[in-house]
Amino acid sequence: MMTGVVCVPPTGSDGALRYLRSRINVPRDMSIFAAKRLREAIEKTASLVGDQQGQPIPIKHRRDQDPAYFARN
Repeated sequence: MMTGVVCVPPTGSDGALRYLRSRINVPRDMSIFAAKRLREAIEKTASLVGDQQGQPIPIKHRRDQDPAYFARN
């Protein structure tokens, strides 16, 4: 991101990068703009390899709150 040099990731890493992009937490000292740029950079890097998506988050893995209130019927 800082140098503008394109770094092509290994073949097959697009799904893992998108998994990371969807689940990354933003530190409190990072602005929302910087967080969006980070996610955009991860997506841009993943798109260099392919279009595979990350695995969906299983509802059973939510330990911070009851996901039943957020499930769509």
